This record gives sequence, structure tokens and C-alpha cells, in this order.
Amino acid sequence: MATYYIATTGSDTTGNGSIVTPWKTLYKACTTVTSSGNTIFVSGGTYTETQQCPLSIGVNIDGAGKDVVSIRSDFTGLGLVEMWSSSITVANQSIKNVSFDGLSKGSDAIHMTRRSAINIDNCNFSNFVSGACYATDSLDNDSSPAIYGINVTNCSFTDCTVYLAAGSPGMIWHRGVKDYVITNNTVTANYLTGDTAGFLVKGSHNQNVRISGNTLSVIGHDDVKWAFAIEYNHVLGGIQIDHNTIQGVLDFAGNHCSKGLYDYSLWIHNNILGHQSLSTRWQDCIYLANYSANSGQTMSDVIIEDNVITSVTRGITFMKDNQSQFNRINIRRNTMTNVGIISGSGLGWGITWSGNGGVFNDINIYNNTIIATTSGGTNPLVGINLPVYNSTTTNYRIINNIIQQFDNSPIMTDGSYLTGTIDYLYIQNNDFYQNGNSNNPKWWGIVPTNITSGGTLKVDPLFISLTDFRLQSGSTLINAGLDVGLPFTGTAPDIGTFEYGSIYFDSTNGDDNGSGTTITPYRSLTKLNSVAATMPTGTTIYLKRDSEWYGGPTIYPTKSGSINNRMTID
Repeated sequence: MATYYIATTGSDTTGNGSIVTPWKTLYKACTTVTSSGNTIFVSGGTYTETQQCPLSIGVNIDGAGKDVVSIRSDFTGLGLVEMWSSSITVANQSIKNVSFDGLSKGSDAIHMTRRSAINIDNCNFSNFVSGACYATDSLDNDSSPAIYGINVTNCSFTDCTVYLAAGSPGMIWHRGVKDYVITNNTVTANYLTGDTAGFLVKGSHNQNVRISGNTLSVIGHDDVKWAFAIEYNHVLGGIQIDHNTIQGVLDFAGNHCSKGLYDYSLWIHNNILGHQSLSTRWQDCIYLANYSANSGQTMSDVIIEDNVITSVTRGITFMKDNQSQFNRINIRRNTMTNVGIISGSGLGWGITWSGNGGVFNDINIYNNTIIATTSGGTNPLVGINLPVYNSTTTNYRIINNIIQQFDNSPIMTDGSYLTGTIDYLYIQNNDFYQNGNSNNPKWWGIVPTNITSGGTLKVDPLFISLTDFRLQSGSTLINAGLDVGLPFTGTAPDIGTFEYGSIYFDSTNGDDNGSGTTITPYRSLTKLNSVAATMPTGTTIYLKRDSEWYGGPTIYPTKSGSINNRMTID
């Protein structure tokens, strides 16, 4: 294994790729270095590439640093760095520590076709037209992707796509990939009204993908254009989106979204979603879209939990048509706040729907906190808008939620559409406060059948503050919920997102600056111990293992000042 060098002072004519007599261009190095295990090292400086750089299997690119190496693309075809194989191949190669600039005319920076085991780390990408990192097995297999093991980590992406409606590319774009990790990246699209920008992360026919710890921002948008931070079609199972900060829409669309061999199709959790403030334009958050489904193709086994969603017009929207099927959708322990719009009366929904038709079964909405904006004159409509308009809905459960400040009602059926059925509806142990219709559900047109109800409260939840939605010790909502299978601390679950008297600890993804809740758990034992020492005896500490919280038996913290300030497990 050898290392070959390029430098701005080098020569493609007289150089030999050594550190003393380097080449001048990446093109020269890529077309010369073809043996697996070798590395092309890019010295500091700015390089302008006019030809496509074909990177051979197993050859790596390493640079002096992404802040000192700039590779500019004066090549307008697909893939400045082309990683193409004629058949499925394990590449075992990496690209790291360089920056790529498309000069607003380069198509895409790295194009990976039929190659597995690739790491892209600590790179900058900017000003490409059709994406920065594109990976495909070129098969669109409906059962299993053919390439695997691609990692995109610690990179920044800025303005690397254009808007082409449904065909818009993504800055990180992948089709037919399994075991893909996208983590600790910053991805930004800047555009104002009338400008064009594509999507940030886009995928289809993928399996076991984790998008974690990234900051994704679509800054500014036009009402006509889709401000998609993530668009995923044809999910084959195991797509996990967690611990990101995302400004822009998460769109899960197409005619197929199933769990396959995994426990879930989509698991969206512990993200901070939405915007810093409301806008005069619609700002949506999550689309669950199942269009033109063939027989047996559904959107199923989706988990959306422990997210903070703020300053949006619609929190979660089911997008449907007459062939749509939604099964086993679980929406739990999320906080949705400041729901509405700056201008326009009757706009603002926590969970709602759009479109004609659709079949819904086993929809579970548990322990969420959904609060409308208090901005004067906007009149947000409803917390949960049940699906109607030629849809068939069964086993729809709304339990242990707080819904507050919606002008029409906490829950409703839209009277503008008088067709459809809702059977076996469960509305139990919720707190409806400061909503219209005297805090009662409003059956405006379609009247559900076989309703199970009870345990409804209409009281002030007594949040700790306007921004902290944990419950105060005197809240009526403590122990007032119904057991739906989620962890709880007292004699019964609490109503709302957060259990009173609980501390959550996650040594992998926690944050000691968090609140110790399921959304922002603590990370270090030092922090956990210091907080536990101030809590009453009997407080439950929940520990995260894989995807589950474990809190029983109860952990009893010894008070501060006693022997070694210890915590013991009873």
C-alpha cells in the first residue's frame, strides 16, 4: 500500500506522484493510481478539475484538511469523483478531509454505483446542482438492497441541489442501500421566495439506515415548493431518524413503507423539529404519505416518539388517496407546541390528514402534549383531526394526551367532507384545556361509531413553565392516565408527555444540559447522581438499552450528604 500526492505546485507532465514531485490534479492521480489499498493525498490549496475523476475500487482520497483543501468542479457531467463498478463490489475505500465546490454548475461531487463499504468523512460540499453524495445499486429491488455499509459522517453540505418538483435530487441521495449511517453532518439549503433548491436527504428502496445527530436546515421557502429536509420513498424497513435538529419537512411517501425484517419501518425519535417561530406561510413537519398503493403495499409499523415539534402549521399529516393503507402507526410522547400560522384564521392542526380515500387501522396516539399558538387572531383549528372524506378508519386510539388552546375543538371530524366511516374510536384519559366546543370532541358531519370514552379532564395541566412541559407536583394529571404499555412511575401513568418523578439516562445519546426526560435524557453518571440526590425517595431512574427504557425495579437514590452519596438498586 502506497501514498501518492497532488499539490498546487505539482505537474501532471513531470511529476511522479511522490511527495517531492507530486501531480497537479486529482484527475491525473485517479487515472494513474488504480491498485486497491493505495491512497491519494491532496495537499493544501485550491484545485480546479475539468475532467471526471474515476476512483478505482479500494483507492482512498485523503486531504490535508477540509478547511485547507478545495477541489472545484469545472466538470458538468455526473460525478466529479466517479466510483462506478459494473457489478456489485465491496470497495473498502474512503474519501476524507477535503472540500468540494461545484461552482454552481457541477452536477454532483461523488457518484457511487454498485459499490459497498465506503466511508466519507470530514468533508465539505457546496454549490453542486444535483447533489453531493449519490449512492445506488441501480436495481430498485423491492425486497432487499444490493449494496451496504456506506457511512457519511462529520461533513457539511451547503446548497448542493436544485428544485425539480417530485424529481428533485437530494444532497445526500441513496437508492438501494442497506446499513447506511448518516451522522454528525450539517446540511443546509438557503433559498428565498422564487429561488430553487432541492432536498437535503433523499432515499428510496433502502433498508437499515440511521440518520442521527445531524443538523438539517431548509432556510426560507416558497409556498409552491416543498421544503423537504428528508424525503424517503419505498421504505424496506429499519429506517431510524434520531437526535437530529431539523428545520424543514420530513416526507415519507410512495406506495410502500414496511418493516421487513426489522421491528419498524420508520422510527423517528428524540429529534428537535420545526422552526424558531411561526411564519405567514405554511410550515409543516411530518408527512406520512401512502399513494397509489398496490395490493398488500401499506404504510405500516411506524413509530414517532419523544420528539419536540415547534412552530409548525401541521405537526403530523397523513397524506392519502383512495388506495392508501395505514396500519400500526404509533405516535407517542411527543410535544407539539406553538401550532398555527401568523396570518389566516382556522389554520393549525397537531395531527391531521389530506386527500381523498384511505384505510386506517390500529392508529395509536398516546401521551402527547399538543398546544396551539396563542398569537392573536390566528385561531388554530384542532389538536387531532380524524380522517374522513371517503376513508375507512378502525381502532383509532387517543389516550393520555394533553390538547390545549385550539379554537374549534380538541378533536374533530371535518364537516366539509360528509363521506367515510370511523369505527372503534377510543378517546380516554386525556386532558382538554382552553379549547373550543367546551373542550369536547366535535363530530362535524361524520359521527364515529363504537366510541369508548372516559377519564377526560378539563383542567390546567400545571406545567412547570411556558416552555417546560413537565408537570408540577400538584398537577391533577399525575397518575390520571391509562396503562398503554409505556413506562410509568406512580400508581398509574400520567397524562401528557413526561412522567412526574422520573429521571432518564442514556449514556450514548444523552445530554447533561438536557432535562432528564425521554426527549433530552442525561448522559453522565455524575449528572445523574447529582440530580438524583435532590429527588424524593422512590424516584424512578430509567436507563436506555437499545430502543427501550428500563426503570423497574425502582432505583432509590441515597440523599446527598449520606454515605458516599451513593445510588443503590433495590
